[in-house]
Amino acid sequence: KKLPVKRYRNVHYLPHLKIERKDKHYHMHHWAVFGASYLPLLFMRRRFRSKLLHGFFIGSIMQGLTYRDRFKFVKPLGDFATQTAVEVGVAEEAEKK
Repeated sequence: KKLPVKRYRNVHYLPHLKIERKDKHYHMHHWAVFGASYLPLLFMRRRFRSKLLHGFFIGSIMQGLTYRDRFKFVKPLGDFATQTAVEVGVAEEAEKK
């Protein structure tokens, strides 16, 4: 089963985070999102002691860095335009049921 497709105008936030512009889209990789949210937690070490949560963040960052396109944030819109159209069609079909 696929995750639902959620978006607000030109910002897709489920199942992945991306922002569409005229002929490009900006893809926010999950390792970058987890990295940005993990940094403030590092400075709150006294209040943030959960080893499980630390492991989850570090594991998500490391796993995301294994992809080939890990540093490619800007892509031509054509790369995902077809995929997005299919996802929207699947989401619309699911809403009808």
